[in-house]
Amino acid sequence: MEIVSDGSLDSSEKETVIVFDRRTVSEDGTMDISSFDRIVVEHLLQSPNFVVKKLHYSYVEDDICIVGVDGKLPLGHLRIKQDCKTPNNVSFTLSKQF
Repeated sequence: MEIVSDGSLDSSEKETVIVFDRRTVSEDGTMDISSFDRIVVEHLLQSPNFVVKKLHYSYVEDDICIVGVDGKLPLGHLRIKQDCKTPNNVSFTLSKQF
């Protein structure tokens, strides 16, 4: 099934949300992740460590396409690093291990 960008969403709505708390980290070491960003969705669905909880679909030219995903990923895939461009800005990135 093709993964596409949802044309009905504004670019500011095509976001990725990462949530982790003490319960999920202590129970199974995972974080919840939800994304409507096409590139992030592609990487998540290719990861053998990503557990899909929900796929979001849309019709595009009479074909059903994936536009978003909700699921779980091990917390070890999240890296927090200092952005070199601005000394007080912390950037959060998902590792290439996805």
